[in-house]
Amino acid sequence: MNPTKRTILLVEDEPDIRALLAYNLRQEGYAVLEADSGIAALDAARSRPDCILLDVMLPGIDGYEVARRLKAAPETSNVPIMFLTARSAESDEVAGLEIGAEDFLVKPVRIPTLLARLRAVFRRRQTPVAERRVLTFAGVMI
Repeated sequence: MNPTKRTILLVEDEPDIRALLAYNLRQEGYAVLEADSGIAALDAARSRPDCILLDVMLPGIDGYEVARRLKAAPETSNVPIMFLTARSAESDEVAGLEIGAEDFLVKPVRIPTLLARLRAVFRRRQTPVAERRVLTFAGVMI
């Protein structure tokens, strides 16, 4: 494997969706680890992927709890998480972002949009904090 290839942990319990997303991520050049449950995600995250695409509705432990545990563990706290879920209520998105997710995408997601948002996460991670510009609108950081 190419040592510069980024690894994505894809956590999705629906096999067809997981297969489609994994295929497209691999076509883009990413290495893909797959998990179909919250417990499997926690186990796979020990390999410290470069980003985690995490469904919310999972068997056993839901995605929010998986994210909380990953953010609380020193070895995975800095791994970016992007929620990818059918839950589309504003409260769901707010909950995910407050846990510490980098992004929140609602299914069905367009593959070009997903790939662009992944690239944006990696660009933000490469930019030193001191160089990031913080924009505000009506007193809210954007």
